[in-house]
Amino acid sequence: MTQRNPNIDAIRVIAAYGVVWLHVSVWVLYGDPSIHSSGWWAATVIDAFTHWGVPAFVMVSGALTLSAPADLTPLEFWIKRLRRLLPAIIFWTLVFFAFRRFLEGPFGLRDALKSLVEGTPYGHLWYLYMLLGLTFISPFLHRLVQALNRRDLLLLILGCFAIAAGETAFGGRAVTWLPGFIPFIGYFLAGYYLANHARTPSRWWLATIFLLCGLAIVLSTAVLLPRRDVQAYDLTFSYHNPLVAGMSLSIFLLLLKAPGSFGPLVKLAPITLGIYVIHPLWIWALGKLGLDCYWVHPAIGIPLTATAAFVLSAVSALLLARIPWLKRVVI
Repeated sequence: MTQRNPNIDAIRVIAAYGVVWLHVSVWVLYGDPSIHSSGWWAATVIDAFTHWGVPAFVMVSGALTLSAPADLTPLEFWIKRLRRLLPAIIFWTLVFFAFRRFLEGPFGLRDALKSLVEGTPYGHLWYLYMLLGLTFISPFLHRLVQALNRRDLLLLILGCFAIAAGETAFGGRAVTWLPGFIPFIGYFLAGYYLANHARTPSRWWLATIFLLCGLAIVLSTAVLLPRRDVQAYDLTFSYHNPLVAGMSLSIFLLLLKAPGSFGPLVKLAPITLGIYVIHPLWIWALGKLGLDCYWVHPAIGIPLTATAAFVLSAVSALLLARIPWLKRVVI
């Protein structure tokens, strides 16, 4: 990818919107885990078909990072990236520690230390900590993809996905956040591969893969839930489930190669980080006002709540981006 594909910006925005839908639907999945509930079915369909958001973020990062000229040493690359990443991590870690302490309930020093070790100051912030690992390995992956031919790179990517899927299937769980980036190397490399080497299949074929994988996730969740209770979600909704991977790869390539322009949508691309980090606060605030996934049937409540949270998060991020010393935590 010699030039930045404008569709990349659209993918970032659409993925951010999907992540908000996913995080709203989770309230129903855990609050009403019954296959006899129509609300559960609505939430499961929404969760399944929006689970590609985070993998898409990783693939976008891989496509841009690994396609860039290799004009920096590893140390120079790390310094450049950490100057952008660390302010956001530190700021939002403190924000959500304060949120948990004063608004969500009991939260003390031990909880804070445990959250830091695990890289989860709040549920969604694991992604920022995972990016630290990808930042570390990026300079070396950059040299690797330049040295490998197309076939060997594809084999490496498939191997990474297979290893991550196997580890997830057997319940592998890290103690700290440090190795959390390793299962996402496949997505990171795939972003580069799809942007630079992938042949473009029929859009109908990609859409069919996306739909079939999403439906398979829904049905497998319905089968496993009565047997494993909510632990079923750890398998079916894992980002390393082959079905989630297939859905994520197909929709990423479909959007990446889509003809035409996404218009004003791409203008929100610079603040997708801000939307991502802020949106749980708005989901919580809307819930306090009675606007949540249950205020009407979840099939309607989830989209309305998610859209409201997304819009409010975007506005908040745009306002923060106007403040010089806060701009770096949302862009």
